[in-house]
Amino acid sequence: MPKKQAPTRISRDAGAELLIEATIKLARTTAIAKVGVRDIAAEAGLQTMHVKRYFGSRNELLLAVSNRLMARIMEPLADSPLPLIFPHLQKNPDVNLRLRIVSHLLDEGTDPDAFSTDQSLYIGIADRIATVNKVSKRTARTYAFIIQLVLQGSSLMGDVNGLTARQRKDIFNLLATLSGSLGSSEKTLGWK
Repeated sequence: MPKKQAPTRISRDAGAELLIEATIKLARTTAIAKVGVRDIAAEAGLQTMHVKRYFGSRNELLLAVSNRLMARIMEPLADSPLPLIFPHLQKNPDVNLRLRIVSHLLDEGTDPDAFSTDQSLYIGIADRIATVNKVSKRTARTYAFIIQLVLQGSSLMGDVNGLTARQRKDIFNLLATLSGSLGSSEKTLGWK
């Protein structure tokens, strides 16, 4: 049932927040391609014109949602010990949702550079992880990129490549275990 329509005068920040959260809610249960502007506006209690007013287009709204999800995913990890980071990401439903949104946007022709805000946040968190875990920024960033690629690869291509649930779990467990040897690995590589 659509929510009651909010007054048409609403602050930009408040309206944008309502639309972002409505999109996240709808995207959890619906294919991204089927989450329409009307559905989003109705869920937010706003009018469709608000999407254009606050974001310019549906894809720009989806990009803002991607940025929000990236922040939600990464912020709790900033002060985590390395062995806990990968298991946390595995269990976080926002990781898969963000991946679905990013994949959709790229399929729609969004320039990969549009995700630069996400990249900046990602690198900033990786740098904080480096400090907490007493490894170099280079090591922390590289490990963070490996985690990102494994998560994305297993979600996007795991089924195509015939990965079973057990094989995925083995890959994830090995990656989590390897975090304990990053200090010695960076010394071997001459990164510290």
